[in-house]
Amino acid sequence: MRLLIYGGCHAEAMRRVLEAFGPPGLTVEHILNFELMARGEPFPHERLAGQDLVLYTPILSKPAYDTRALAEACAGRGVRSLAFTWLQWNGYFPGFAVASFPWYDGWWCRALAEAAPRHASFESFLAALEAGEALAELVEPALQQATKLLRQREQAGAVDIAISDIVAERFRTERLFLTPSHPTPALYRFVFRRLEALTGIRLRPDYYERPQPPPHDTEMPILPAVRRALGLGFEDGAFTHRGTFGERRFTLREFARMHYEPETMRQLAEQHARAAARRAWTPARLIGGLRRRLGFAAPESPP
Repeated sequence: MRLLIYGGCHAEAMRRVLEAFGPPGLTVEHILNFELMARGEPFPHERLAGQDLVLYTPILSKPAYDTRALAEACAGRGVRSLAFTWLQWNGYFPGFAVASFPWYDGWWCRALAEAAPRHASFESFLAALEAGEALAELVEPALQQATKLLRQREQAGAVDIAISDIVAERFRTERLFLTPSHPTPALYRFVFRRLEALTGIRLRPDYYERPQPPPHDTEMPILPAVRRALGLGFEDGAFTHRGTFGERRFTLREFARMHYEPETMRQLAEQHARAAARRAWTPARLIGGLRRRLGFAAPESPP
């Protein structure tokens, strides 16, 4: 069976799981919609040839990439298509937004950064955060808005795989999102259960029985105000962003420091970048660089 997944980072994460735990004979590939958009390229309909199933996240707001055309193209070729909702829910993350700094690009707590200057010292700011006072007024409205938007997306996209019911049922007892748009393995397991029910594709039992590593390289802490207001029954987590800081995990105190003193974040990001650059200079690369500087010709490629 051949399967094509079209979507954002979730498509790539799902491909990895299906390749590792899917049944024999299953061939999976994915296309990232944001890469097509960045290059200004249309969906490559020629990739539908030979596919048995196409999974896609609905896109309705960009006419050039409207996935209703993709569904029609699949139907015209006799290829089955199923829509799964964009896996985002901001209920754990009031005041968070995507930020872009010269040294960091990703989710960030904008509301926390805006609240920081109102405190005379970092210790005062941290005390308010740890006491569950900082951003407490945002928690309930954010929960209601996040759930409303998720349901609206599912209805507008007429999705076959929805998650709003499981989010509403389980968000307090198990963590379902690492960031607003990066699900945990717990939520992905639910998505794959629904995929199995719809398609008959069976994952190996050990996918569900054993703990799985985080499917994405970013994690945001759940702030004390959110944990207390929502009555969450799990750990708050840490801050990680492998693209900027490698494998380092930051505590809530360190996360707060980055919001109170943004220069701290820049310095840490630059330190990691310098360390990564040093590690990249292996002996072979050093010798190759020296040969080029001295004018030696590069060795010929094999025929």
